[in-house]
Amino acid sequence: MLLHDVATETTEIDEYEAAVVAAIQLLMEFGSGSLSKEIIRDGAIFITEVWMYSYASAMKKAREFKKTKKIFFSETEIAESFSSV
Repeated sequence: MLLHDVATETTEIDEYEAAVVAAIQLLMEFGSGSLSKEIIRDGAIFITEVWMYSYASAMKKAREFKKTKKIFFSETEIAESFSSV
């Protein structure tokens, strides 16, 4: 939900940037001031690469679908979606 909130607040950043912002906010909130800047940075990278990337990719594809109403993807797009998982 945090990623959705960050991504819909502003249209100036894309889904992947919103995922990084959401990861940083998540760490800062749950760390309640006890985490150093380096741990927040490393944790944000880890959370974004492992967990938030798939959600950001799905959000980006959903937004593209809303714009183009294109249901069928090309074979290269299908192959890329399976290779990113």
